[in-house]
Amino acid sequence: MIKGYQGALLPSWMTLLHNLRKIQLFRCWNCETLPPLGQLPRLQVLKISELSSLKCIGVEFCGEVGRQLKGFPSLEDLSLEMMPDLEKWEFPLLNDALFPCLRNLRLWNCPKLETPSIFTALQTLIISHKGSILPGEIENLTILKSLEIEDCYDIPDEIGNLNALESLHICNCEKLIFLPAEGLQKLTSLNLNSFDIFICKSLQTLPAMGRMIQEGTMMKSSCCSLVVLRIHCCDSLTSVSEGLAYLSSLQTLSIHSCDELELKREDFQHLTCLRDLRLVCLPKLIYVPDVQNLTALQSLSFNSDQNLRILPEGIQQHLTSLQSLQVHECHPDLHKRLEKNKGVDWPNISHIPEIDIRP
Repeated sequence: MIKGYQGALLPSWMTLLHNLRKIQLFRCWNCETLPPLGQLPRLQVLKISELSSLKCIGVEFCGEVGRQLKGFPSLEDLSLEMMPDLEKWEFPLLNDALFPCLRNLRLWNCPKLETPSIFTALQTLIISHKGSILPGEIENLTILKSLEIEDCYDIPDEIGNLNALESLHICNCEKLIFLPAEGLQKLTSLNLNSFDIFICKSLQTLPAMGRMIQEGTMMKSSCCSLVVLRIHCCDSLTSVSEGLAYLSSLQTLSIHSCDELELKREDFQHLTCLRDLRLVCLPKLIYVPDVQNLTALQSLSFNSDQNLRILPEGIQQHLTSLQSLQVHECHPDLHKRLEKNKGVDWPNISHIPEIDIRP
């Protein structure tokens, strides 16, 4: 690690460290250019953070590139962080020989910098403090498997072109009002199996995901790849009905701290593969949606749902796979109903192997 270096140019001897595998440049506030680190043959991890005078990453950063030379031939992980004035990244004309092994790219709080289009082999991309993501920044990432977006207010529908995407994490996008409906529908009809939405305080609804399969003139079954869905701290979210409609492959659903969310009785009717359901800190949760189709459910948790007074009907009859029930800090009436050997609803849950009731 080089920390707090005061010069405008980093030392030239860095390019002589041919066995170096990891470099971190941190708070070199006067540095205006980067050395040709691309010629280090074994460099695998590079993190550049808080170089506040850096406005442009020039072609010299890649080192000499030609028929026999590749820039950053072994680099796998690259992070550029907290450089608000960095706005340009230049590449040599022969850019096919650049970053052949780069799989993970993190751009955190570099709001003026566009994601370079040459990184077509990326598998993980983290974008933070970006504002609006441009379609051209993601359209070439055909083998990207994991995408994390933080503090952005606009996500284009072109996200649906990421055909290999398996994991999507959208966090702390407080100005994001709508999710890219068309893009999400495409992703969840392909390979996306994990989707997190955290701290998106302006988000109002969850769009439809997956799609229906038409057989003749009838729409008979749904096609959806999504296995895990977590929705946490979305204060303005009022409904998830449309978003849950086709999630026939969903196995884990966690909804946490969504103050305005009102679940409808039919919201869970298509979640036939659901195994783990967690409803936490939902002040408008007065009753639980119907559970008669949740025959695969193994774990059911309610925590700090202070207005929840009664469990859904048919737990004993329909939830035949249920192995664990957790009820913490809900309404006193519910805890009274579930009191061991005394409560009116105790006979409906006493068969469950693991029961954890805490007022």
